Amino acid sequence: AEEASKILAEKRRLAREQREREDQEKLQREEEARIQNEELASLAQEKQAQEEAALLEMEELKRAEEEEQQRLAEKDRIQREQEEQEKLAELQLQREEAEAKASEEAERQRQERERIMQQNLQERLERKKRIEEIMKRTRKAEQSDTKNEDKSNEEDEDIEEDEEHSLEKQDQPEKSKCEDFCLEDDLEALCHFTLLQEDSKMGVDDVFLNGNKQEEEEERREDGPSLYFSQSVET
Repeated sequence: AEEASKILAEKRRLAREQREREDQEKLQREEEARIQNEELASLAQEKQAQEEAALLEMEELKRAEEEEQQRLAEKDRIQREQEEQEKLAELQLQREEAEAKASEEAERQRQERERIMQQNLQERLERKKRIEEIMKRTRKAEQSDTKNEDKSNEEDEDIEEDEEHSLEKQDQPEKSKCEDFCLEDDLEALCHFTLLQEDSKMGVDDVFLNGNKQEEEEERREDGPSLYFSQSVET
């Protein structure tokens, strides 16, 4: 019986040790599993953190690129605006210079036209004055010749022709009128000849501003004979 008790006690001890080993192994396996799970969780967290960091970095890079593009676009826009403003300023300056030159040229042409008009007017007045002086001398010479001829005829007339002379005196107004018209024709011819001489001297300088020399010539001719005709009638 004692031997059986020893054997039973030994079996119990072995069974207890077996349970203890199994419990120890179980605890060890559980610990290893826990550690492994923790490591896996840590790796997963680390991986997630890395992915989040990479994503954040990509977002930062993308945002930086967008900001750089916006900065370059703004810089390009400002540069284009400056260039456009410079072009507009240059065009405005050119326009102002062109307007100033055009104004100066217009003023110069106006002054030149006024000078030519004054010169033409002065030349016309001088020509008229010279022609008037010539016609005055011609008229005086004609009057002197007429007086001398009348005086000679009166000395040679006989007393017997008194009646005839009286009749001639009655017809004298018509005769004087006819002589005045003849003198007018001579004066007009002399005026025309003088004007032709003056025009040949003037040459290119006598070209009038409006380009219509013929009208100005006709005006001079109309002014000349009418003036001389009025002087002849007054005489």
